[in-house]
This record gives sequence, C-alpha cells and structure tokens, in this order.
Amino acid sequence: REAVRQAMNDADASVRHAAIKVVSLWRDAKAFDRLVRNLEKGDDAQAAVAAEALGRLGNSQAIPALLRIAERLPELEVPDKTADLVFTTAARYLEHSLTFALIGLGDAAQTSQGLLSKHAGVNRVALMALDQMENGGLKPETIALLLGSPKPILRQTAIWIATRHANWGGALAGHFQEQLNRTPSGEEGPALEKQLALFSRDAAIQELLAFKIHSA
Repeated sequence: REAVRQAMNDADASVRHAAIKVVSLWRDAKAFDRLVRNLEKGDDAQAAVAAEALGRLGNSQAIPALLRIAERLPELEVPDKTADLVFTTAARYLEHSLTFALIGLGDAAQTSQGLLSKHAGVNRVALMALDQMENGGLKPETIALLLGSPKPILRQTAIWIATRHANWGGALAGHFQEQLNRTPSGEEGPALEKQLALFSRDAAIQELLAFKIHSA
C-alpha cells in the first residue's frame, strides 16, 4: 500500500492515475492527504479520479476541497453569443465525480455550504448532491428562487431538480404566479409552459392556471 501511495507522486500522469485507482479500490484511508493534493494539483481527469477515491474513503473532511475544485467547472451549460464557456468531456467527468463523491460522503451540512458560493459550478454540484443524498434537506423554496436565476446553468439545474419532485407544485406556485404576471417573452413562454405541465396535477397549480384563464 505504501508503494502505491508513493506512486501517487510520480512524474508520469498515467502512473499517478493508476495509483489513485488502486487507492480507491482498496479504500486506503492513509492515502487521504495525497488524494487531496492530487485533487487540487492535477488536471480535470486526475482530479475526477481523486474525487471518486475520496468519496469512497468516507472522510467528510474532503468536502471543502471537493467544493473548491468545482470552481473549475464552466458556469454555462451551453455557449451563447457572449460566452465561450462550455463543458468539455473532462469537465463533465469531473462534475459527475464531484457530485457522486459528495453524495457518497453524505454530509448535508457541509455540502450545503456550496450553495453559498458565488460560483455557479459549485452551486450546481452542491444542489445535485443534496437532491440525491439521503436526508439532503434540499427545500423547494431554494429551487423556486433558482428557477429565475440569471445564470442559465442554475436555471437548468433547478428545472431538472424540480421535475424530480412532482409534489413540489404548491411550494413553487408563487414563482409561477410571478412569471405569469409578467407575461414571459421569447423562449421564456414555451419553457414556462413545459414547467407548468410538469406540475399540472397539483391542486395549487391547477387553481393558478384556472385563475389565469378566467382573468385573460
């Protein structure tokens, strides 16, 4: 095991990668500090395998480092006319690994600190982990605020999470009421229709739509 730990410092990236995989397989707790260094100093691919290993170790002290590394992630899901940030394959792999490491560690209190970050990539990873974590405690009010976020990736994340919780319609009714009152334009209209359709069985949403139709 010590030989493998030493190999995590090798000058060859492929050797480091293989050593991290072995550490992950054996859940070698004594490799924790070296894993954190590889997470922080490696490229996206190396950071991803280090994140996976840290998630398997079960040591929640890794969470602050995992959230910091999420700052590497692009803040936009797709490029637009004013931005060129896109998810590369390596960045997508890193995002996936960070998310599942946080889920595996299962510390909702520490993971929720990622919601306070000013970086959308950190927010997104924390949101997805909390949503899929047992007792993650993610509240519909948090998602309601993000449905109107000026950052596309946070809107997309909020919509994805909302679709997983059909029973949140009542809690999100206030957000939808606000959106309907301001008469969405352009692509916002069809997007809002799709969101409302997801919660159309909820009594609060039905009442909201009935009132909107009656007052039109």
